[in-house]
Amino acid sequence: INAEYGVVGVHSLPHYNTSHTHPLCHITMHLISLLILLSIYSCLLSSAVCSPTLLIRKGLGFPENVAVPTVGKELIVTLQVFNVGTGTAYDVVVADSWPEFLISSGLESAKWEEIPPGANFTHTTVYIPQKSGDFKVRRAVVSYKDDKGEIRETISNEPYYLRIYELNEVDKRSGAHLTEWIGFFILTSLVIAYPTFTYGNIKLNYVNGVPIDQLKKKTQ
Repeated sequence: INAEYGVVGVHSLPHYNTSHTHPLCHITMHLISLLILLSIYSCLLSSAVCSPTLLIRKGLGFPENVAVPTVGKELIVTLQVFNVGTGTAYDVVVADSWPEFLISSGLESAKWEEIPPGANFTHTTVYIPQKSGDFKVRRAVVSYKDDKGEIRETISNEPYYLRIYELNEVDKRSGAHLTEWIGFFILTSLVIAYPTFTYGNIKLNYVNGVPIDQLKKKTQ
């Protein structure tokens, strides 16, 4: 990752599944876009000095083959920075902290020389959890300067707890579902097979509700 001035990106990383996002995330993105447009419009209409306002959002993800946060598996942390203000932000620094996890790829901090109004940047770091348990997801921080050199700071969304599972625990959860499906298949087969067998038996041994043996005796 090039964490110096410029766009931050991840090189030679596998494809990650980022489609499992909560609908509120999409709503938040639309609201941020609307706020950016309103801020720029108000700046053009007024004679006030335009100033930058940065927002930061912290998100978590997993590779496609990982269903839950697991010990020894990759955990992708994405920091998105939006300038919803009407001025350019300078000397932008994003910092995050996960002391409990090892860094697999990327850095915990990133820098941009400037972020103009309406622009956004993304910084991605890949971690490897080393032990299971509940871990507090800390806030990420973005600091920046306005055109007067005044330092400002914004923190990310509210912290919460993240559960990391042991690999054998994940296997047990998957195995339990497999056993349930097998049991369901057996019960379903019995429910279908018994009526079918009964109907076939009646068809072979009865004629119009009369046992075939009785009909043979009458004909004799």
